[in-house]
Amino acid sequence: LGKKVYLEGDSRDRDRNNRPLRYVWLENGIFVNELLISDGYGRADVNYGKLKYEDKFLRAQDEAKIRKLGLWGACDIKEKVAKSKRLKKKKTAD
Repeated sequence: LGKKVYLEGDSRDRDRNNRPLRYVWLENGIFVNELLISDGYGRADVNYGKLKYEDKFLRAQDEAKIRKLGLWGACDIKEKVAKSKRLKKKKTAD
């Protein structure tokens, strides 16, 4: 709040929904996009062709997945699928 941010563009100006694509930097040099991805609050969307920080974002995302941060730790999809299958079997057995 009340802080300056710096916006940086890339080779692609807008996404498929016409939203502007920008990199966000804080005055102290923190790269907000990378921070969100590395903490698991965002994901590397690489559907726009080769972007300037694509490799950095993919590394940050891989690290967040390994550490099960944010959305990568919210649930275990394998366990959810297994539980769903068990419930279906139970319903058909009843």
